[in-house]
Parts: sequence; structure tokens; C-alpha cells
Amino acid sequence: MVWRISNSLPLSLYGTMSEIDLMSHQLDAGHLLPAMIMTILTLTIVILLYTRRKRTGIKALTWLIYLFASLFLLGALETFTLIAHDYIFFLNFDDSTTPLIINPIRLANLVTIIIIFLFTESIMSATTNSWRFGTMIVFLTSISLVGLIDLALGYRLTTDMMIPFANPTGFDEFLFDSLQLYVVGYLGYMFYQQTLHTTSNQYLKYVYFLRFATLLYTLAMLYEFLEHLAPIRDINAFVSVLPTIILLAYTYLKYPNMIYLVPTDVKFLQLISVDSGVPVYVAEFDEDENSMEFLVGPGLSSIRNMLEELLKEQNNPFHLKSFAYSSGYLLFEEGSGLFALLQTDRLSTILLNSLKYFISEFELLFGPQLKSYKGKLEEVDGMSPDDLLRKCIPMIHSRSIISSLDNQS
Repeated sequence: MVWRISNSLPLSLYGTMSEIDLMSHQLDAGHLLPAMIMTILTLTIVILLYTRRKRTGIKALTWLIYLFASLFLLGALETFTLIAHDYIFFLNFDDSTTPLIINPIRLANLVTIIIIFLFTESIMSATTNSWRFGTMIVFLTSISLVGLIDLALGYRLTTDMMIPFANPTGFDEFLFDSLQLYVVGYLGYMFYQQTLHTTSNQYLKYVYFLRFATLLYTLAMLYEFLEHLAPIRDINAFVSVLPTIILLAYTYLKYPNMIYLVPTDVKFLQLISVDSGVPVYVAEFDEDENSMEFLVGPGLSSIRNMLEELLKEQNNPFHLKSFAYSSGYLLFEEGSGLFALLQTDRLSTILLNSLKYFISEFELLFGPQLKSYKGKLEEVDGMSPDDLLRKCIPMIHSRSIISSLDNQS
């Protein structure tokens, strides 16, 4: 939000605090209530997500726990500030002259923005993109430098000093709102990419919900950005962020496996017994049943052995996790008794996590059969290896799977 009102408390998700008179000590319940709702709601979501992660073993839900924990911190700080500003001196300050870098509520908001960026980046890539990461560093560095300059000068640099015809708002706030718009837009782009890489109606429906909620939030961030440039009325951002919070929490609590819905194309997967070296499960994901990938795929496991032998000869302790080649990447992951080889068009941290999750669930469900494996795996509680794969790697939920099970008798 834009800080334009003197004698007001720090502004965050809940709108301008001009109704709080620091001199008369009157408290506006209309702003305290949203802060308390945010605090209670996000704390409840954190507890539910933690319980869900513990029960399902989906460790990637930790990202969402961090996200909602940061929102809980933001709501708690807002609530505490509204109640205790008369009694704690560092909470009783003037927004119009206070730099962002010494405002605890805005710093908590900044932590949330950073977590959203890192969460989105973990889904989009296995390594941080240098351009996107560089943009974040530029924003954060600029916000810090402007804040330090404000402290040194004793007054705030305003946006109209830097941009002709702009409003006299804090320039660090202008940079902060620009950063929010950038990160939330990136989150929306990630959800858009997810819709392009899944054909499951079940998952697609909720991705569209998330896209809609993110769009609302993006429009709210855009409006806040424009507040620095045009004489428009301030809005209550709590109204715009609440649908995003509720839909995000509901979706991942109801379908926690959606955390593994990554915007990549997976073409081939193979599970091999560590002890015997025998493939126990092989699957190709391609609508074209005449594709040769399934014939070539099983031979790709030799690449792992060859490269690891080369590394051993060079006394290199590196454990191979991925290998780039002309058509994409090969990912390798090892469980207690199996190791997996997966062929994909690009890397993703969440995809690596989903592969780990699939191996652990596969060993748990089919472990007894693997001890005396004779070339065939029976369903367990109505769950086949193909079904388990669709559960653990949702982007292939409704694609045709040409698996080794089709040739078992």
C-alpha cells in the first residue's frame, strides 16, 4: 500500500490506517478485525498443512508451510501493532517519514514476497534462473539503498523526485510495489504454464481457480503500483488477497499431490532394482504408441552406470543426479532398494522431489512383491504402479501410459 497519511500506523495488507489517532489513542476495529482474521486463518492453515505433510509424506508442502507462516507473522505483527502502538515506542511512528527497511510489518511482507518467488522458482526450474534472480537482487538492493539514503537524509525520497508527474509517495514503496507486481505476475505465469502441461480435468479445474485468484491479486498489485503514478483512490488489499489465500490453501489441502504439478513434459521413467539391476517398472508417456522412445528408453540406464564409472576413476565423490543431452535431461534418483531414471524436457526442483516421492511410495506399496519379484506386479488395494505414478507425478494424470505392465502376463 502507498503511505501517504501522516500520524498513521504502518500500512500493509489491510488498507490505510488514518482512522487510528495516535494522539487520542482511538483504535479502529475495522482494521483490527481483518488483521485478526488473517492471523487466525493463516495459523489454522499452517497447522493443517503440517498435519497433511506428516500424514502423506509430501515434503514439498514445506514451501506452503513457510508461505502461510510468513503470512501469519505478517498478520500477527499487524494485530500487535494496532493494539500495542501506544505502549511500545518503536511501533509509534509516522509512516510518511519512516523508511520501509525499518518497518517490521513491511519487512515481514517482504519475506512473504521472497518465499513466493523461491516457491515459484522451485517449480519452474531446478536451478535459479540468473535473470529472474538478478532482477530480485536489483529490487532488494535498490529498496535497501533508498532506505539507507532516507535515514541518512532524515527524510524520504519520494516518487515524484524520480519520475515526473508522479505522486509524492515514498520511492522505496514504489520499488516495493513494483517488486510485488513482478513476483505475483511470475506466480501467475507459473500457474498458466501448469495449465498447458496437464490434461487432467480434476487438476486443471483447480489450476484455473488458482489462476483466477492470482489474477485478482495481480490486478490489486497493479492498482497499488498505479497509486504512485496517478491520483486514484486507495483500496483495501485484504479483500484482494483473501480469495488467493483461501483458494491456495483449499486446493493444496484437498489435493496435496498438486504441489508436484510441474510445467514440464515427462517422456520416460524406469525403476531398476539396486541389487539385481533388473527393471521392475518401465513407463513411457506419449500419445503416439508408434514412438520409438519406449524401445530406446530401457537402454538409457546404461548412461548412469557409464558416467558414474568415469567419476569413480577420477576419484570424484559426486553422485549423479541429472544428465543433459540433446533432447532434454535424464534425472536419476535412488531409494532404499530401487533407483529411478526419468527423461524430461527440462529440470525442476519440484519434479526431482516428486520422483523421490514416487520411489518411496512405490517401495512402501510394492515392497513385499519386490523381494520375490518374478516379472509381474499385482495391484495393492486397487492401486497399480500406473495409478501410483499418476498420483505422484500429476502432470501425467490423464495421459496414455505405455508401461511394462502392458507386456506382463
